[in-house]
Amino acid sequence: MRSPRNHPVLSIIVCTYNRAAILLECMESLACQSVDSDNYEVLIIDNNSTDETRASAAQFISKNKNFMLFSEPLQGLSHARNRGWRESRTEWIAYVDDDAKAPRNFVEQILSVIDRHGFDCFGGRYVPWYKYGKPPWYKDEYGSSALNQTRAGILEKGYLSGGVMVFKKSVLVQFGGFPHFLGMKGDVISYGEETYLQAQLRGSGCRIGYDPDLVIEHLVPAYKMRVGWFLFSSFSRGKVSWISVGKHPTLNNFYGLFKIMFYDAARTLAPCTTKLLRDDYYWENWVIEVVGPQVKNIGILIGGMNTMLCKSKH
Repeated sequence: MRSPRNHPVLSIIVCTYNRAAILLECMESLACQSVDSDNYEVLIIDNNSTDETRASAAQFISKNKNFMLFSEPLQGLSHARNRGWRESRTEWIAYVDDDAKAPRNFVEQILSVIDRHGFDCFGGRYVPWYKYGKPPWYKDEYGSSALNQTRAGILEKGYLSGGVMVFKKSVLVQFGGFPHFLGMKGDVISYGEETYLQAQLRGSGCRIGYDPDLVIEHLVPAYKMRVGWFLFSSFSRGKVSWISVGKHPTLNNFYGLFKIMFYDAARTLAPCTTKLLRDDYYWENWVIEVVGPQVKNIGILIGGMNTMLCKSKH
């Protein structure tokens, strides 16, 4: 076990909204770490929950000295995340979803990365947590976020998942945290705030790292095991993709997008249709892997058109 430091260097921020039962499991996993509790603090940010979330969190926190509870009245995940780093007392800020479980070495791995690398922010990967079982067609990769990088180091391409990411607090202060015009807001599903912030950091020369050994278990609820969810999620991610990376589309971009749509169709249609003859490949897989990319492309197209219209009005 790592010996305690003179003061905590890490704050773990858990933003929550109406997930009382699952939040308890998340908190329990963060309390049962391989390092001494003096090494880290956990801040629960309640974002206007209407269920038993606040009462459940308060009861748990009363028994765990390194846990604290705050309320953020402005609705939205970005508001809650920003409230978290503003309330923190440490040099480093980690974000964990309220429907995730941390393995016992989670904090230890974060502290190890901080000690060994000079990152300004870094992240890891999440794997599926099947609390409610899973249908035979559901693949583990659908509930995972692994990147094509096998060693800890500078993130070679792409963006960190919001489910497990760690920042220097000074970086969040410098860039103002997460943009409030992107991301979840109560029951409204949206994305892009983590990508937007990382694009800003990357553009300013900050060192963004990735460690495949930094792992968290992320819940796969029943509603995310439906084909309709995959299509809706793909469309929503596509729609905010221009804003999230800070780009303004051009006519050439739209031409390139149509080429990508044709390529996606050519790449997936015949192989995936052939797979339907197998016993381990289902129509749900076909829709997710053939229709899903096109739905995302349509979202990118509509999002790009909206961005161009807004730009022309200004």
